[in-house]
Amino acid sequence: MKPDGSLGRAFITFKDIAAHCDTRLLETSFPLIGQKLQFGSTTKALQIGEVVLQIFRLPPLPGMTPEQLPQSLEECHRGLTHTRWHKACYMQGMLTQIGGDCRVSFSRGAGDICGSSGAVLWPTTTASG
Repeated sequence: MKPDGSLGRAFITFKDIAAHCDTRLLETSFPLIGQKLQFGSTTKALQIGEVVLQIFRLPPLPGMTPEQLPQSLEECHRGLTHTRWHKACYMQGMLTQIGGDCRVSFSRGAGDICGSSGAVLWPTTTASG
């Protein structure tokens, strides 16, 4: 330990990692460099550990006040999880309708359920009696 209380230093340049943490969570580690006192008064730099960082950068959003933006890494992570859920397709297949406003005996359409919404393309196949 140095007289100022520091154990070591990690040299991190944000411009090198900025592209990897825009609107997504980046977890990375950097070497922690310390000094070892050699015989006499010389010091030698060596790696004494690692610093693990989780970095998330949210670029400025037009029309959003600072109070509306996430205030912690946990809120950012929760927002990313919700966004991923709304973009993911959980089910794809054919939907068959019999009766109702169907003028023929049945109608089929390709359907997708993505996030909280479903979409069906009517009619891809229609058949009668």
